[in-house]
Amino acid sequence: MTSDDWPFGETWPRLIHDRQWTDPTGTCWHIRGGALDGRAARKLLKRSDVRVLHVNGSQPRLVDGEEREALMARLEEFFTGKAGPFSDFQVGDFREDARHVMAVVEESC
Repeated sequence: MTSDDWPFGETWPRLIHDRQWTDPTGTCWHIRGGALDGRAARKLLKRSDVRVLHVNGSQPRLVDGEEREALMARLEEFFTGKAGPFSDFQVGDFREDARHVMAVVEESC
């Protein structure tokens, strides 16, 4: 199901598809390339300097600490084929003008 056919009134952002995102502070982030494969996503997400934006609903939000670790564990299950049948993830490498890096993790079911 995409954000275009979500039946409950609110649309879910599709940052990887849209190729950009403007955060609440007005900073515009752009994707480098397209959705990452498991190997590239793991490499990006291991970096401690990378922010992680979780998109699972209408409001993307930054995650860190235990919440980031829990998300990484679910991603690893997905990459190794051990996730539930309706789990789906996409990861994108986003940058802003100052070259800061953010991993966008889109989760859908």
